Amino acid sequence: MLSGELVALRGIERADIEVLHAIEMSYETWPEISYSPYAPKSLDEVLKAFDGEEESSYRGSDAFVPFAIEVDGEVVGSCCFWGIDLHNRRAHLGIGLAEEHRGRGLGTDACLVMLHYAFVDRGLHRVQLEVLATNAGAIRSYEKAGFREDGRMRESAWVRGEFVDEIYMSVLAGDR
Repeated sequence: MLSGELVALRGIERADIEVLHAIEMSYETWPEISYSPYAPKSLDEVLKAFDGEEESSYRGSDAFVPFAIEVDGEVVGSCCFWGIDLHNRRAHLGIGLAEEHRGRGLGTDACLVMLHYAFVDRGLHRVQLEVLATNAGAIRSYEKAGFREDGRMRESAWVRGEFVDEIYMSVLAGDR
């Protein structure tokens, strides 16, 4: 288990999936945590994927490392490294918190724990992410964790009937 000031990060267990599924299948927050059109899966489908051979967003691999975010024993979200590139020593960071747990510094703390893990334990050089320009709360949180804007892709995300800019952000090991 990895610990921060407010959160603990641990491997995702089968018992966590119902809570994480509810967070990830929310229509309201779907665009913030997914790059595809809203296409919810049933809890049974997600549990079958976790238990079986097919790809699951809750089970890790060489290029994907997921964590449950826990506060006082309660799962409040998940985060992961995806697209891990060991040759170039970089990875993408993804995070999703339940709406009722946003704005309390939990996401920032989870990012700080993830960055420590990336740079100290995994020996990565760069952690990067993409965020919708309309997601001001997430941008503030990432900046507090040390991310800097690398650039902007104008109108690159189709979100509920309109194009939205995406902001690319990163942290380098030497920035910390």
